[in-house]
Amino acid sequence: MRRVVLHWNGASWQQAELPIESTTLNEIRADKVGGVWIGVNPDRGGSYVLNFRAGRWTRAALPRGRVGRIAPIPGTTGLLVLAQEGKDTFLIYELR
Repeated sequence: MRRVVLHWNGASWQQAELPIESTTLNEIRADKVGGVWIGVNPDRGGSYVLNFRAGRWTRAALPRGRVGRIAPIPGTTGLLVLAQEGKDTFLIYELR
């Protein structure tokens, strides 16, 4: 399966291929400063969050847990990530 993101650059839609393989995408959110955040739980390996801004992807690995929900921090390029580890452990990460 091929996954792509279409990004509006102000004049036209441009394709930005996702730098991922077999995986589950849990959450996708736009922030108010022109970026998009994608929570990723791969079939193998640790969970992470992708950020697309200014034509490039960056990746932030979570130390523990699997991405549940993500929420942009208003007025910033930051993000809050709610991750779950096991049945009863929830973790909150702040990414900037």
